[in-house]
Amino acid sequence: MAPDIVREILRCLERINDPLIRRIAKEEKIPWPGQDEAVWPRADLSGELNTGEKFIIEVDDHDDPARSVVKYWPLLEAVQQGRFSFPPIFFIEVSSPDNTHGYGYQLLAQFIGKQFEKQYPKVFRFAYLALADREAEDLATAILGLLRGEGS
Repeated sequence: MAPDIVREILRCLERINDPLIRRIAKEEKIPWPGQDEAVWPRADLSGELNTGEKFIIEVDDHDDPARSVVKYWPLLEAVQQGRFSFPPIFFIEVSSPDNTHGYGYQLLAQFIGKQFEKQYPKVFRFAYLALADREAEDLATAILGLLRGEGS
């Protein structure tokens, strides 16, 4: 997680105050069914849309973006099997290659996200947004566009 940019994106989204976003939070725990709450993953940003869908935004600056997608797999599987109740998720991965986590990691995260969309079509949507050198305001606007279904 990139704490500074996450805080800035949160501020920008709150300032925009779009009615699509019912609630937004930073560092919210996301359930991992069958595990103690202590091991639940934390979403960099998450919230609820007025459609009832849950959104999760993971920002990976100098972190492995594939890990950020995969950590929700147990939840998706439990929901798909009917063992756990959770709203559909719109997952947005925000990252860019760096010296440690090169372009292949970005491709892997996108591949995993798209595979999850295929495997869990009723409970998971995925989008990828390049972090690069974009300012928080630009990222917040692009995130809102994705949440609205306007593409990247």
